[in-house]
Amino acid sequence: MSTRLLLIALLILMNPAIAKDHPAAYALVIHGGAGVIDPDQLDRPERAAIKAELDRALDAGEAVLKGGGAALDA
Repeated sequence: MSTRLLLIALLILMNPAIAKDHPAAYALVIHGGAGVIDPDQLDRPERAAIKAELDRALDAGEAVLKGGGAALDA
């Protein structure tokens, strides 16, 4: 998907008028950081810790949205 198409999709989804008509429809996207981490270079506890932190970020964003918060705050 091109960056331009993704940006258009995000702008549509963040439109308050659309959100008002579909309050339960949302998607969360997280970025795991800059650079490349080769999963084969990490041991199981390190991978689990990284996944746990990413899950925590998703949970925090979801809590903001479920509580009526804005997409940018999530």
